[in-house]
Amino acid sequence: MKKSKEIILVTWSHVDLAFAEILKKKYNFEVKILRYKHHISWNSSSRSYFKNLFNLIYFVFKVLFSVRGKVSIFFGHHLCRIFFIFVKLTKKSFFIYNELPSLNEGPISYLDKVIFKNVDHIFVSNKSRLNLLKVNSFDVSKCKILENITFNELFEIRDRVLRNNAIFTGTISYKRFGSQASKALESVIDQASSVDILPSFLDRKFKESFDGVRWLEGVSHPEVNNVLKDYEFGILSYENDSHNNFYAAPLKIYEYVNMGLRVISLVPNKGIDTIKKKYPELFVDIELNPYSSCYTLDSYKEARKAFLSDAIKTNQDFAEIVHLHC
Repeated sequence: MKKSKEIILVTWSHVDLAFAEILKKKYNFEVKILRYKHHISWNSSSRSYFKNLFNLIYFVFKVLFSVRGKVSIFFGHHLCRIFFIFVKLTKKSFFIYNELPSLNEGPISYLDKVIFKNVDHIFVSNKSRLNLLKVNSFDVSKCKILENITFNELFEIRDRVLRNNAIFTGTISYKRFGSQASKALESVIDQASSVDILPSFLDRKFKESFDGVRWLEGVSHPEVNNVLKDYEFGILSYENDSHNNFYAAPLKIYEYVNMGLRVISLVPNKGIDTIKKKYPELFVDIELNPYSSCYTLDSYKEARKAFLSDAIKTNQDFAEIVHLHC
């Protein structure tokens, strides 16, 4: 049997992504994942910037040794910047900006613009971000959309008892729960039968406790869906303190909807509101009016299928591009 080709996926993300599974199953690629992790001290009171820098340098040399002459995918804006200068070491390189490049005038923004102009295969995570880059003088002629999801098949929703309960999953920090989002969360707490938080990462500087909220013990990412299926609403929270937050493309919106939850967005947000405008059936306001005029179970299922199928297609299209250029 002919051995499959090997692809090196260099990623800043702690989760597995849909396109990796498609490359394995549909195109018979071996996908070797090199995942960057901060030094163990990073989220503690004894955070060491020196140790973390040394950790990053070690990772860079490890990656350079692995990708030489190989097809490589760099997932993460920091990784795209670091490895852009080494692209000639790879046979083919694909760059995925999971967060926005810098829009502020300066050397980082200049580097990002050089990358977008010179890289043949570059991707951002939604149309709102692509349009924003275009009006900020980025060359997006070769840029495509790759939505960041972890699955390539829809979860089968079965009938269940709706409990009017809500959950937030993901990073807990003041960039997610500042004063505006924390105030909006109070309305959800007042209206929902329960509000739980399942943290994937808790910033060491975050001190809020939230009255009336239960904190769940963290679980590994593959176990999150088993938790989500017992909730009716999923909470999104991004303080509008940066372009990256205001044009958010959150992974968890896909995970919420895939598990049959409707979404509560605490703070007005361009990226999320664009989805809400196209698929209003997937959302509910923070006062938890579950019987808004746009919602029926059938309309929710139809919108859910269209929304998730579009996201999965961007991953299928990306895998096809990688396949064609290998």
